[in-house]
Amino acid sequence: MGDIWKYKTIDLWIEKELSTSSMQLVQIEGDRRTLRGQNTNIDNNAPRTFEQTLENNPCRLMRGSDKLICAGIYKFPMTSDSKYAYEQELPWPNGLGKSDGNCAVKGEEKITVPAGTFDTVKIECEGFWRQVFEGTWNGRWTETNWYAPKVNWSVKWIFKNRRPNGSLNQQIQTELTEFIPKQ
Repeated sequence: MGDIWKYKTIDLWIEKELSTSSMQLVQIEGDRRTLRGQNTNIDNNAPRTFEQTLENNPCRLMRGSDKLICAGIYKFPMTSDSKYAYEQELPWPNGLGKSDGNCAVKGEEKITVPAGTFDTVKIECEGFWRQVFEGTWNGRWTETNWYAPKVNWSVKWIFKNRRPNGSLNQQIQTELTEFIPKQ
């Protein structure tokens, strides 16, 4: 409790910083953890609270639903031959759509980010996204993620989103800029 992770997100097309964010672990109860965070690009940087599984997978609601769905790229233990799929489609943070995914652990790597150098587990995922409110769209996505046991979270990830016609829509990179463990 009390650990803080700070990140920056960069648009890889224009090499421009899109946002910074920070998250603090505020509670662990049962099989969930609660975090409080801020993002410079969302809701005027207003603090928000969100839930995750103990494996760091987000828990979210679809618009109009009260059923919390938890899913994501992490599946422990992570071994070099691990392959797995999301058990349920994960709602987007805004609740307008959802994604599924298939992931595979690709080995271990030492990664340097602004917060330092970390031993990591490299995870590669791909899947489909589907917008279901405010218009219907669908496409594919890929993500390469580097999870660092030392900070119990990812220190870097690269996310690519493709439009329904297959053309690249977005490619962003997020990196850990600072980790502040509870003293």
